[in-house]
Parts: sequence; C-alpha cells; structure tokens
Amino acid sequence: MRMLRPALAVSGAVLAGMMMSGGTASAATGDVVVFQTELQPLTQYENPEGCHKLPAAAHVLTNRTDKP
Repeated sequence: MRMLRPALAVSGAVLAGMMMSGGTASAATGDVVVFQTELQPLTQYENPEGCHKLPAAAHVLTNRTDKP
C-alpha cells in the first residue's frame, strides 16, 4: 500500500500534465520581416507556415508573430 500511493500520485500528475498541454498546434499569426541591405526592399512573410529559405544577404529578422 505504501508503494501504491506514490505511484498513483505520480501517474495522476503526469496524466493531468498531458491533458493540460494536449491542445492542437495552431499556425502563427502576424508577420516575419527580413532586412537584407539598404538597397533592397524588406522581405515579408505574412502568417508564416512551415519553413522558408531566407535570402542570402539576410542579416536581421524580426518576428512579429504570436509564436516564438
């Protein structure tokens, strides 16, 4: 009985944690802006999904989405 209580407590905590974080992933909303040089226009990705190859001269990226 002594061994059963801690095991049940740990199992309950793990299950509760899984249920709290078990939501579906959502796409980021907002935009990502990439600066290259003063002579080139900004590259802007609105509501980005997936991976994007950045321009070769990119050296400043501003993430203005609601996701890190």
